[in-house]
Amino acid sequence: LIEAGVLQTDQEATNADRTCDTLIVVETLLPPSISKEFSQNPVLIDETSALTFTITNPNDSTMSGVSFDDVFPSGMVRASIPNVSQCGGTVSSTENSIHLENGTIASDSSCTVVIAVKGGSAGDYLNTSETVSATTGGSGNTASDTLQVIAPPIISKTFDPDPITAGASSTLTFTITNPVENTLALEGIAFTDSFPTGLEKASDPAVEQCGGTISSTATSISLSGASLETGGTCTVTIDVTASNAGMYHNTSNAVTSTNGGTGNTASDTLTVNGVGLSLQKSSLSPNYKTVGDSITYSYLLTNSGDATLYAPFTVTDDHLLTPFLCGSVSELLPGASVTCTADYTITAADVTAKSVVNIATAKIGRAHV
Repeated sequence: LIEAGVLQTDQEATNADRTCDTLIVVETLLPPSISKEFSQNPVLIDETSALTFTITNPNDSTMSGVSFDDVFPSGMVRASIPNVSQCGGTVSSTENSIHLENGTIASDSSCTVVIAVKGGSAGDYLNTSETVSATTGGSGNTASDTLQVIAPPIISKTFDPDPITAGASSTLTFTITNPVENTLALEGIAFTDSFPTGLEKASDPAVEQCGGTISSTATSISLSGASLETGGTCTVTIDVTASNAGMYHNTSNAVTSTNGGTGNTASDTLTVNGVGLSLQKSSLSPNYKTVGDSITYSYLLTNSGDATLYAPFTVTDDHLLTPFLCGSVSELLPGASVTCTADYTITAADVTAKSVVNIATAKIGRAHV
């Protein structure tokens, strides 16, 4: 309020009347801010990660009408439908997007919106939201984060040379690869391979291979603690042999890694030429109860080699007193078989042990190569 005559110029002019006015000060609200984070990160293929958006109100008054949109990058999808009520507003989603509408945030505080997502293939998924906004505060920033999805290692195997003659050796090579889609090294790579019956280690393999540790027995090989950079490949080798001719189909266990999960198995077949005879034994009696019960065993002899085998075909079983002839054939051509049976009588020791474990072997008269 200015009274009349208060104001005066250098020329002694004054204000003739009283005057007044009102100054209106309007508070300017700051816009909301948004950030985002994937947890856990990295993840395996199709493993769930929680995508969390954090929205902050920097003002000392309540913010309303808060909203944002986020469209996921190609290959990343919603793993489950999120809670509809979040951040004081309404959340809607599709397979590849999420939207918050009409959220409310108290003064000087934050709220979160969470949705579970996953990636169907390996790679880096850079995800940037649209701008967050509020009816009281205007438009804020965007938010970005990257989800890393890791594929497991890949394993393959080969025998070389193949075929071999009985008693010779072949090098079994396992090739392990970190897929090029991965942007991280694979750690803790491991696998085990148990050889089929009749195939054995010819010599001890190198202990350090693929950056890990090799252990082996007469009929198996294992790798542990290996690592591979992205796109990298390494090999594990061991020399094997078979004294009996035949086809030796060998499948490894699945290759694994501590951060990439479980991969595939690897298979190959080694052909061994020469004389070969395989024996399969089975029990035709499901169980026994008392002393004097009888177990009938069946013995299947097969010519597994590429030479003709001639009688007599003899089976020796360590629980039977004497060897016995198997079948009445005079010869077995390659791939042909003969079957025979024998009975074993249960003893008191068998009843006490509650099981019978015995070993059988088979012999031929001669072979024609």
